[in-house]
Amino acid sequence: MLSLLDKNTLAIDGSGLKLATCLRRYQIAYNDGRIPTGGRSALLAGSALHAALRIKYETDAYQQVKEATRKAAHATIQKEFAKGTPDPEDWRTPQRIQETFDLYCKHYGRRVGNLIAIEMPFCHPLGSILVDGTKYHILWQGRIDRVHQQGSQIWICDWKTTTRFDYAWQSDWELDVGQLGYCWYWQQHSGQKPVGSMITPIIWRPPTASGKSKFPRTEFPNECPYLYTQERIDEWRQNVLGLCAIILQCHQSGHWPALSSCIGRYGRCAYLDVCTLPQAERQKLLATNQFQKNDWTPLQ
Repeated sequence: MLSLLDKNTLAIDGSGLKLATCLRRYQIAYNDGRIPTGGRSALLAGSALHAALRIKYETDAYQQVKEATRKAAHATIQKEFAKGTPDPEDWRTPQRIQETFDLYCKHYGRRVGNLIAIEMPFCHPLGSILVDGTKYHILWQGRIDRVHQQGSQIWICDWKTTTRFDYAWQSDWELDVGQLGYCWYWQQHSGQKPVGSMITPIIWRPPTASGKSKFPRTEFPNECPYLYTQERIDEWRQNVLGLCAIILQCHQSGHWPALSSCIGRYGRCAYLDVCTLPQAERQKLLATNQFQKNDWTPLQ
């Protein structure tokens, strides 16, 4: 839902800001609190792998994974899947994610450097803005996967599972609102500016009908570093406050314009069928079992 903690405080996160590239989409997902029912397998798989990696790093840090840690991580993957209802036909099964975890540990093995933090949730004041005479306080919230120290340098690290890995995918992270925001928060929290963000791609290749890719497989390309200057981090804060002002103006007026293309790199917008209906019919569709309550928060 629209994270107005009280009538004058808005909590915002990276996922919400990405949705706000189309204010209508943001309205449905956050103001109305409705998200598509499908896609649960991908979300469960990503959450399960993150939970398993958290156990690995909390227990063994940058050392080789111990067998007891491996078993605990495998059990956690099963528990995470039990929290939801995955598509029975989806290839991202608990066993597949357990295999991915084992391959990850084998691929990366021992790391050089220091582990500073793992799966770190935060909620921090971003600033205050005036919208049509009303003062709002903005909170920036999220969860950092891993903070890594290499010598005197601090890196904000993020695991990203994907079924595709190309130039466009890599370029998306150059100005990613979440990664820049994590760097901003860490500087506020610790007093030390991170060098930038390090994306660790974990590619899940789905099976194909025949040939070499008949079975799903996992790939680990090189990690992707993104360097952020102080100017870029400071500009991120101003950009987010400006976007929050637009969101709050829409909230006050009750009008949320559709702004972006409905067909993107990952296919059609999940809300296209809603937006093409007459306004009086949209809430009826959102109330059906095609959509479910949006109760996600990065602080969980």
